[in-house]
Amino acid sequence: MITFTVADLIHEPAVSVLQDNSLWSVFMAQVVDVAEWELKERPESARLVRPISFCLAQEFGPAHYSVGRIASTAKFVNEKRVYDLWQSSPEAARQAAAQMHIRSREIAPILENQQLCQEGSNAVFKWRCHTAEFLDFIEQSLCGIVESERERWIIKKAMVRGLSSTAGCGGGVYIASCNNLRARLVGL
Repeated sequence: MITFTVADLIHEPAVSVLQDNSLWSVFMAQVVDVAEWELKERPESARLVRPISFCLAQEFGPAHYSVGRIASTAKFVNEKRVYDLWQSSPEAARQAAAQMHIRSREIAPILENQQLCQEGSNAVFKWRCHTAEFLDFIEQSLCGIVESERERWIIKKAMVRGLSSTAGCGGGVYIASCNNLRARLVGL
């Protein structure tokens, strides 16, 4: 199966296919609309919303995910990364913590945080993990395309707001498949 990246989808003819609103599922069309509206003052960033949305659907597949507030999630992403790294390589965890501006004395409380080692039965933990996974995926997708860390953050925030706009009770969001788009893109 062909896997597309954001970099593959920012050039013609893929751009034209992604602009065809009839090919987007209802849920993903709403995510796209909200994220593009959030970035209306930044046309260069707004043009990345559709490729990112397609790649999210491609990567995570059609299912219900939990989406939470973005502000507390950024801190959670960093703490979870340090916690997970520590399990295999404490030195790598220390280096990563330093790069994320986490002081040495802050590492011990992170390692003692029981929420970071849960299996995901806790709803709050689930939404933080899903949002963290989305943010991490979007960050990796934008590296090399968007140089400014601040601009990447703005795009990620708009994408999470788009996803949150479709959230039902409890923050559950359904990411729909983009099979119609995939069929058209593969045919290019």
